Amino acid sequence: MGIKILFTTVGVASLVSAFFAGTWYIWLIAIIAVMMLTDIYYQTYYEIDPTQNNLHIKGGICVTKNIPIQSIRKIEESKSTVSGPALSNQRLEIWYNTFDSILISPEHPIAFVEQLLAINADIEYTQKKK
Repeated sequence: MGIKILFTTVGVASLVSAFFAGTWYIWLIAIIAVMMLTDIYYQTYYEIDPTQNNLHIKGGICVTKNIPIQSIRKIEESKSTVSGPALSNQRLEIWYNTFDSILISPEHPIAFVEQLLAINADIEYTQKKK
């Protein structure tokens, strides 16, 4: 819910400021910014492909990753503010390969982790204490 409010606020503020500035290039910048934010919001998803044992991560036009589920070593709950293809501050940090990690925020994190553990039982899952 919070991300929808953020996108709406940024979009309206950009268009209102462009309207009062009265120049075409500010309108263009505002419209491009709103389009990019909308793309990130609607094109961010995480898909587990059990047939190929891959985790497909898509974050707008900026991030596209395919991670072999067998290479995932650890999953930790995180409230990190570091940027990533995560639309919420309730995130999962996925550690894969030797030193790689990525932050995601699936809608149902526990079910998401359970699906990954069903494919690769060697994944270490760490929940944060509340």
